[in-house]
Amino acid sequence: MSHNWKKKQSNADAKVMVLRELEQLAQDRHPRNQTLLGRFARCPDLQAACAALSRAIEDTKGRYTRTPLSPPPAWLPPLT
Repeated sequence: MSHNWKKKQSNADAKVMVLRELEQLAQDRHPRNQTLLGRFARCPDLQAACAALSRAIEDTKGRYTRTPLSPPPAWLPPLT
């Protein structure tokens, strides 16, 4: 008889856990949504902004591949 009681208790605990997780999902408080990656995955506006920024960086990459100018003499302090 105690085996059946333990089984009923574990089923009740499992139901409580599932209901708690469903409540968190309904209120958008699920732990996976609290991380930066979780919020990014669920936000199409943020994804579109990141894609636009990425395209802008890629577009300007070719413009700034020139050799950098060396600083004028005595502009930097001596290394010794």
